[in-house]
Amino acid sequence: MTAEEIDHGMAGDGAELLTPPTGQFIVGRYAGEPAACGGFSMLDDERAELTRVYVRPGFRGRGGARLLLTALEHHAHVLGAREMVLNTRLDLIEARSLYIRHGYLEIPAYCTGPYMEIWYGKRLTHSALFKGLPAASR
Repeated sequence: MTAEEIDHGMAGDGAELLTPPTGQFIVGRYAGEPAACGGFSMLDDERAELTRVYVRPGFRGRGGARLLLTALEHHAHVLGAREMVLNTRLDLIEARSLYIRHGYLEIPAYCTGPYMEIWYGKRLTHSALFKGLPAASR
């Protein structure tokens, strides 16, 4: 697959919204190696949608996903979000467990589409954002 084919396949998928002021995309590294990624886009003035969260299998279980979610929530809060929402598939059990451990609660559907089977939301408060960050990052 060529770079042009990839660009064509991703055209219109919303990736262009994953940069400020409409969102953010983060790549997490472990010992300098890309280990995880995730992003969010602002749905409106106070609500952001978490998207494209992925931790490479060899890096799971090391706490990186928690740090990634905390960083994304922080950046969303900086852009004005007071709530983070997401949708996922029911079969992504590990991802769903991560979201629940990180304070997300099941909410009514806020959108529809393929692969959207369950929806979660979380209020973003200043104190909750700092709870997940290492002391040196605060």
